[in-house]
Amino acid sequence: MNRGFTLIEILVATTVFSLALGAMSSLFVMSLQGQRSIFAQQNLVDNTRFALEQMSRQIRMARRDETGICTGSAGSTYSGGGASIIFIDPQSNCRTYDLSGGIIRMRLDTGQEFRNLTSNDINIERLDFDVRGQEATDGEQPRVTIVIDAKDPNQHSAGIILQTTISARSVDVP
Repeated sequence: MNRGFTLIEILVATTVFSLALGAMSSLFVMSLQGQRSIFAQQNLVDNTRFALEQMSRQIRMARRDETGICTGSAGSTYSGGGASIIFIDPQSNCRTYDLSGGIIRMRLDTGQEFRNLTSNDINIERLDFDVRGQEATDGEQPRVTIVIDAKDPNQHSAGIILQTTISARSVDVP
């Protein structure tokens, strides 16, 4: 009568158990890494979408600067292009959006502090405002195309590029 396991049987069972445990552990670690990557990508999308929607809403409602105090040119709706834009918002504030140090910033009036629109968790690599029809005499409806190129500095995954075109709500064509 045999009352136990042989050394070979114990070694084989231990090896099989170790291999199964190792496979399950690596699956668990891979799923955690996938979850972190998805959360980082969602954070990137949420941050850039918030900034784009905030800027779009204010740019759409921009008013013409009759005096030129805000935009620097009397009769223009927007000033700037490239990585910054200046305009008069619906509350008559001289609003500025720009890119500094990988963060999109906003300022309500000249002389006030800039406030961050995007988190430090993401890096905005490019912010571009393409301004068209900003002068009252050019015969074009004012419109701004915004392009944002963002990446998560902690992830090696691809970033995102968002683009939208906004026309001023008030008709500005003679």
